[in-house]
Amino acid sequence: MLPYPGNTLMDEADLKGMLRAMAPFIKHLNARGYMHFDLKPANLLYDIAPDGSKVFRVAARTRGFWAWETYCQLEGLELKHPITRAADVASMGLVLADAAGLHGQAGGTQAYLEYERDLPRRTPPALKELIEWMVAENPAARPTPDQILAHRWLTE
Repeated sequence: MLPYPGNTLMDEADLKGMLRAMAPFIKHLNARGYMHFDLKPANLLYDIAPDGSKVFRVAARTRGFWAWETYCQLEGLELKHPITRAADVASMGLVLADAAGLHGQAGGTQAYLEYERDLPRRTPPALKELIEWMVAENPAARPTPDQILAHRWLTE
């Protein structure tokens, strides 16, 4: 028996809602010349609206420090590539990967980035493809927020 229902840790519809909240927020910041550079689960606010719908919001700032490195693409840690706005795209991908199946796994997202761990086999192929694109080692190879929002995993 699977430790959780479905193909992902978080319900797939909720994963899509989370990404639909993060991508426009990052696009808005980037259009004004800013980067968030601290996307992590602690900065995602989840609530149930009075009508019962689920609401995701991205916090611009939280108190305290909570494993920032876990959700940072390697250029933020090693300076292998210059830090660009694509770092926020990678962070979105890592938050998504964590919620999809890496949370609680040995090494988590850093092991995934270092090719020591893969997403669970039951991860939907289109989701896996999107996450891999978002966390591409070369920042220039990552999608823009608009490309993320147009990806088939979000539009199907």
